[in-house]
Amino acid sequence: MSAATKPTRSKRPAAGVPVPSDFAGANILMTRIGAIQRDLVVIQGALDETVAAAKARAEAEAKPLSTEMEALTKGLQIWAEANRPALTMNGRSKTVQMGSGEIAWRQRPPSVRIRDAAGVLVAIARLGLDRFIRRKEEIDKEALLREPAVAANIPGVTIGSAGEDFVVTPAALALSEGRRA
Repeated sequence: MSAATKPTRSKRPAAGVPVPSDFAGANILMTRIGAIQRDLVVIQGALDETVAAAKARAEAEAKPLSTEMEALTKGLQIWAEANRPALTMNGRSKTVQMGSGEIAWRQRPPSVRIRDAAGVLVAIARLGLDRFIRRKEEIDKEALLREPAVAANIPGVTIGSAGEDFVVTPAALALSEGRRA
């Protein structure tokens, strides 16, 4: 490729952000950041209030419908249980097709409930049923961070820096002081 046909590189334009030229200019930016933060807090608060009010209205509107649906479902269940042999052809089916939907009886999956886990572990070990005990080994990263000099000597372990963040914390003013109409 000759020099004449070589593609030219163009620099990416700088981001269009205000950059202060001195301490006073930086202080002005800090003041504006504080005002924006206060405005965002007010906006978020108004949103939260609106969402809470809408949620309360929806729940109030839905409550009588939910109550009615529960009562109708319970009534349908009572009828279906009383007529189950006829509806399920003496247990050959668990689903009944109706004109407007279906009713069904479904087995829930089995579950295990354990009270006093430590006592159960002792009992399992005493009975020699170790297959019911799960042992889990994992690396304790918090312990490695407590002793970084020792941890750094372990092959495969690298203790890295958490990096650095630029933090802007404007002086706190009351919301009414910084709020602009």
